[in-house]
Amino acid sequence: MKLIVDEITGGSIEARSLLRPNDSPHTYTPTPADAVAAQHALTLVYVSPELDGWIAQIGSPHRIAAMGLLPESLRLKMPEDVLMEEDGHGHGHIDPHFWPDPAAVMEVAMPLALELGRLLPEKATAFADNAQALEGKLRALDAEIKAQFAGIAHRKVAVFHPSWLYFLRRYGLEVTAIIEPSPGKELSPRSMEAIINRLKETQTRILLTEPQLARGPVQAVADAAGVPVVEIDPLGGSIGATMYEDLMRKNAAVLQKALS
Repeated sequence: MKLIVDEITGGSIEARSLLRPNDSPHTYTPTPADAVAAQHALTLVYVSPELDGWIAQIGSPHRIAAMGLLPESLRLKMPEDVLMEEDGHGHGHIDPHFWPDPAAVMEVAMPLALELGRLLPEKATAFADNAQALEGKLRALDAEIKAQFAGIAHRKVAVFHPSWLYFLRRYGLEVTAIIEPSPGKELSPRSMEAIINRLKETQTRILLTEPQLARGPVQAVADAAGVPVVEIDPLGGSIGATMYEDLMRKNAAVLQKALS
């Protein structure tokens, strides 16, 4: 969210991320310093209560939930046929991880610029112009990534956590299993067996994970199923990206290489 806000404001105001590199937005515990920062900020931009719900613990004079700016027609439901958790967590829920899809960010850019412009009317025109420029860059990025994945034959991907469903759908890749919709939940032996069988039966090519997740459970599943683990970063902390487009290009390149 910080990278997207930076592009819209053009760096004319300071955007500070409360999370450190490789912190998970699902499991983060806000600190007293976070509370102070939020209270003195112009606004607190977050994704949604379903993703970074700990935001509710922080008092802030103004908040913007980015997921609420995404048109309902573009919001994905968690796909029930590939959820592997026994308790059915996530069934029927809207997936809040919209930002890895450049086309979804394109739809959020102008509404977010308008929200920020209402808070700083003297900068509203500049914010809108920046959002329009960002839309153009995202359109080009989308076309670039589509071309990257157009000729890939092996398109079956499992994800340990569903951060990449919007991206995978956008570029025609097939999700065969979502292993851990709830971060940090330990897999039961029954679930583990079902997942391993699923990955083998579907001839899944790779298992996607993230630097924000513990590596041990991911590697155990992958080793048992004979599927390589590929790490891509939906947040950018491990990559050190300074622009949203750079983050997505680097992740797309890693994923394309793994599938090729």
